[in-house]
Amino acid sequence: MTETKNRRGPDPTHTGGGPRTPRRGWVAVWGACWLLALLVAVPQASDEFERIREKAAEMCVAVNESEYAAFGDGDDSKLDKAYGGYGYLINDSKLERLAELVAEAGDPRVAEQRRQTARIISYHALQDQVAPVIDNYRNSVRENSISVEGEPVVLQGLRFRTGMQADQDTRRKWWLAAGQLYKGINVYLRSLMLDLDQAAREQGREGYYAFLREAEGWDIPLLQSTAERFLQSSRAEYETLLESWAERELDLRMRKLRAFDIDRLQFFPSLSSQVEWPKPEKVAEETLEELGIDLGGQRALRIDVRERDGRCPWAMAHPISTGKTYVTMIPSEHVSDLQDLFGAIGAAQFHFNMPGDLRFEDAYFGTNVVPETYRSLLELIVEEPVWISERIDLNGVAAEDVATAFRLRRLMRMREAAGNFLFQLELHGNPAISSDVYADQMEDALLWRHTDNDADAYLSRNDDYRSGGELLGALLAQQIRDALREEWGPDWFRQPQLGERLRQGAQQGYAIEMGDFLAIWNLSQLDASCVPPSGSEQG
Repeated sequence: MTETKNRRGPDPTHTGGGPRTPRRGWVAVWGACWLLALLVAVPQASDEFERIREKAAEMCVAVNESEYAAFGDGDDSKLDKAYGGYGYLINDSKLERLAELVAEAGDPRVAEQRRQTARIISYHALQDQVAPVIDNYRNSVRENSISVEGEPVVLQGLRFRTGMQADQDTRRKWWLAAGQLYKGINVYLRSLMLDLDQAAREQGREGYYAFLREAEGWDIPLLQSTAERFLQSSRAEYETLLESWAERELDLRMRKLRAFDIDRLQFFPSLSSQVEWPKPEKVAEETLEELGIDLGGQRALRIDVRERDGRCPWAMAHPISTGKTYVTMIPSEHVSDLQDLFGAIGAAQFHFNMPGDLRFEDAYFGTNVVPETYRSLLELIVEEPVWISERIDLNGVAAEDVATAFRLRRLMRMREAAGNFLFQLELHGNPAISSDVYADQMEDALLWRHTDNDADAYLSRNDDYRSGGELLGALLAQQIRDALREEWGPDWFRQPQLGERLRQGAQQGYAIEMGDFLAIWNLSQLDASCVPPSGSEQG
C-alpha cells in the first residue's frame, strides 16, 4: 500500500521498547524469556489498543470541532488541519498494526470490538486523504461568487437568501448564477468521489461506498424500498398541498413553479405576515419543559440563534463530544423558524444525552437514522393544532392552516430526501452518469420542473446515504408519534415521560439496535411503509 501523508511525528500509541538485542544474543536468552513473553504479550497488546482508542476519540472530537467552526462559526474549513495532529494514527502502518491486533484477539467479542475500532480509524484515514479537497470545496462554496446587478452571489446560504427575496425576477437571476457556480465546484466533488473510492481500494476494500455500508451499517435495500414506496404513497396529498399553498403564497400554479419559487414558498411569507409568535428559543424552552427537559439547565447544549457572517443559515445540531452539543441557526423571522429550531434541538438531544463514559466507537460513528428520528419527532409537535393555537397568535388564521403549511414543508423535505437517496444509488454505480438523470429523479419527487440549471447541482446531492437516514428517521418519528397518541392521547407532547424516553434512547449512542430503540416506544417492529396521515386524520 502507498503510505499516506507524512504527518506521523511521535506516536503516543506505540508500545516502544529499548535497543534491539543482537542476533546472537537471542540463543542465550530465549529459554529464560519465552515464558515471560507469553505472560506479557496479551496485556501489552491490550494496553496498546487502549492507547489507540484514546487517541482515536480525541481525533473524533477534533474533527467535530472543525466541522462546527466551518458551519456554525462561519470560519474557513480546516479539516486537513484537524487531521494533521493525528497522522501517526491514520497512516498505513497503523492500519496494518490494527489488523494484527484484531487477528491476535483470542476472544471473538474482543476481536469484533477491535474490528469496529479499526473500521472507524480506516474511515478517518480515508477522510484525511481527501481533506484538502473537502476544504477547497467548502471554502469555494463560501467564497466563489458571481456578480448579479452589482451584488455578489455565493452558493452558501443561497437558498435561504433566495427564500427571503420577494422579487421573483431577482430570485431567477440568482438561480441562474447558481448554476454557473455549481459547474465550478463540480470539479472538486467529482475529484472527491473518485479519490475516496481509489483510497478505499488501496486499503484493500471493494470501494468507498461498499466500505461505508459495512462500517456504518446501512441497510440499502430497506432504504431503497422505503424511498420508492414513500414517493408513490405520499404523492397525491403532497401534490394537493403544493398546488394549494403555491397559489395562496405566490399566486402561482404548480406547473409554473421553479426552484427559486420553492425557496420562497418554504418560508410562507404571507402566512408569516398574518400570525405572530414569540422568539423560537423561548417557545422551545417552554415546550420542552413540559416534556421534562430543562433546556436552560443543559449547560453544554448551547443554542445560538443569530446572524453571523459565514454561518450556514439553516438550523443545525453540531455534536462535539458526549454531552456537549451546539445548535445554530440564522433566524428568518418567518413562522418556519419554529419548525426548524425544534428539529435541530431534537437532534441535539440525542447527542447531548449520550453518557460521558460511552465507548467512543458508539458515540461518534453510525448512521443518522436515530438523530433524525429525534429531529422529526420534535418537529411533529409544531404540527399539532392544539400546540399552534396555544403558542402562536393566529389573528383569525385557523390553527389547521398553520399545521398544513408545516406539513407541506416536511413532506417536501422527505420527498427531496427520498429522491436524493435514490439518485445517489445510481451515481455510486456510475460516477459518469448524466446530470439529466438527477433532474428527472427530482422532478418526479418534487413535482416541479427541473431544468439544466437545476441539474448542475447533481454532485452536491451525494451525502453518503444521509438522505436515506433522514427519510427513515422521519417515518420512524411518525410511527412513534402515533404510538404515543395511542398511549397518552392527544396531549402526547406534554408528557414528562417523553423526555425520559428521549434520554433513554441515547444511552447506547449509535450502537443501539433498532429493536431495542423501538421497544422504548412500545413498538414491536419498524413500519417503514407508513405514510404520515393528513391533518384531517390527526387525533
